[in-house]
Amino acid sequence: MKNNRYSFIDAMLIDHNEIARRHLCRAFGVAAPTATRVMRSYKEKYPDNLEFDNVAKCYRRSHQFKAQSLDVLSVKFLEAAQIMADENILDA
Repeated sequence: MKNNRYSFIDAMLIDHNEIARRHLCRAFGVAAPTATRVMRSYKEKYPDNLEFDNVAKCYRRSHQFKAQSLDVLSVKFLEAAQIMADENILDA
């Protein structure tokens, strides 16, 4: 289960450049303390992937970010989806 949560964190950081406890709570139906533990565990395992934003109360993708829990195809898919969204490919 932890791997799914780490994959979700990676995906959120790739797609939205940030993640907060509320995202984990909604996605996995966990309480805030559990989401905090998951984020702390991820941060301990991959310390260079994110930085905490005190003002927004969320973690932001760091410049050294590298997806750790997603395979190469998943990362490529998310990057392609982001390009399509940024360029409004589907809105034509």
